[in-house]
Amino acid sequence: SMHVRLRSNAKGPAGKWVDEATSEFGDLLDVIRESCGLIEFRDVADEARRFLAMPRPLAQDPGAERQPAAARGSPDAARRLFAMSQPIAGTLAERYLACRGIRLAARERALRFHPGCYYRDLVTGETRTLPALIAAVTSLDGRITGLQRTWLDPNGNGKAPVADPRRSLGNLLG
Repeated sequence: SMHVRLRSNAKGPAGKWVDEATSEFGDLLDVIRESCGLIEFRDVADEARRFLAMPRPLAQDPGAERQPAAARGSPDAARRLFAMSQPIAGTLAERYLACRGIRLAARERALRFHPGCYYRDLVTGETRTLPALIAAVTSLDGRITGLQRTWLDPNGNGKAPVADPRRSLGNLLG
């Protein structure tokens, strides 16, 4: 009676499990926690790493300086978001463009995809994550100065059903 959702649908996101008999649900870490009788998240993460044969992360030097957060809406914020996104090939963003009749070169570099880009409703202030097409805006020397985010409907039906599905970030002019 337990199953794992392989694709997102109206009942929930991909990768989550549901036990139809008991109505329990969760993700892989919940399965590890319950099956091993663990309580602390650190122990659950250690067991997941052991099972996946992944090394423990290196301990951070408490004296090391953290990189400061990029100013909201700045070119640095745009560059960071672009770096966090992934190549567009095989993604919802590529399908969105194909449905609009736009075919991309095999190694498109200015367009990327982010599976969970933050969207903030400007009226209510509520935030949520949605998949997004990320388009870089560059200077003449190729440096990213800004980007355009187009939030997409997770079900593949074009743009996300939000008030303003396209927004800019960083410097787009001059």
